[in-house]
Amino acid sequence: MKRIFFFISIALLGIIYYSAGRPMEIADRVMIHAIGIDHEDSSFRVTMQVFSPTSGGSETAIDPSQPNVSIVSGSGRNVAEAINDCETDLGGRVFIGQNKLIVFGRSIDLARKNELLGFFLSSSETYLNTDCAMSSGTAEELLSVPIMSGGISSEKLAMMISSECERGRCAKCTLMQLLESVEKENGSVILPEFSLLQKKKDDAAGKADEEGSTPDKLPESSEIVLNKCAVLRGGRFAGELSGSEAGLAAAVSGSGTNVFADTEYNGQRLGCTLQITDRNITAAQENGQIIIRARLAAVPVDEQFFPDSAEREGFNKAALKKLTAETDRLAVKLCRSDSEEILGAERTLRRCFPALLRECGSAEALADRISYEIVFG
Repeated sequence: MKRIFFFISIALLGIIYYSAGRPMEIADRVMIHAIGIDHEDSSFRVTMQVFSPTSGGSETAIDPSQPNVSIVSGSGRNVAEAINDCETDLGGRVFIGQNKLIVFGRSIDLARKNELLGFFLSSSETYLNTDCAMSSGTAEELLSVPIMSGGISSEKLAMMISSECERGRCAKCTLMQLLESVEKENGSVILPEFSLLQKKKDDAAGKADEEGSTPDKLPESSEIVLNKCAVLRGGRFAGELSGSEAGLAAAVSGSGTNVFADTEYNGQRLGCTLQITDRNITAAQENGQIIIRARLAAVPVDEQFFPDSAEREGFNKAALKKLTAETDRLAVKLCRSDSEEILGAERTLRRCFPALLRECGSAEALADRISYEIVFG
């Protein structure tokens, strides 16, 4: 009897030891799809879109007709504390390995990188190619838009960024690019900027009437749009670029492949996406100034935009001329605001004038001497 009791005790101790010592399985973690970060007073506010196994669409990985995420928010002196606050409400540890998007509210100050980004830098689950974006209001408002039929999920937000980049009307920013920017004292970077548009009650009521629902009980709804990019300098919001301007900046810097031309041709205003097929960047010192010359070759993505070859060639010339003028204005605008880094100035100087860059310490010290000459052809 004593022997049986001894073996049972050993078995129980082994089970307890194994259960306590084994690492937590991913299946036991809370899956995060999107993270929003705002700064309010002296604390950080974190909002997360979390996969919810109890929601209507949870039987499938993606069910566009049912919500399969829930929203949880928390506050703390830094982002790590705010996420711990969220975990308390969730009753489990979060897993950010599948996070699709990080959204920052406009009031955020990325210069406080330890408080803001320390959590991501210390986590082995962080994916450095995660898309980063900004909300024209707060990140909490953006991520709290109802995830319903016809609504926007975190996956669709990331898809909106990719789609607009393919059209040449946006510029991507990954977590890695953001980290590189905040490492510099006055680093500049552009982030896709989402905005919320309130739908008119009359429009919502008309749609509901068609579907047979009661108009007077309808809640106000919001539509998420992406048509601008935010410029951050020194970690803080410094201005905006239109979507097409952001696409041009990305093309010049080498991070983008498509640009958008809104061109008037034969009495018609036409919009067309062009793909960059060649990029040649050189730099020279002339009369104490550093002139960076960029020559970019581009062709329409849709070669059948004009069936007639003569019309197609005429439109291409008009589009390239328009792009040259717009990019020249953009370069002047960015250089005047000390944001030439967005055009890839430091990378060009490192390649063409490494000794001068070492002597001055950074491209920022040479900002007053840098100008651009950009030609599409």
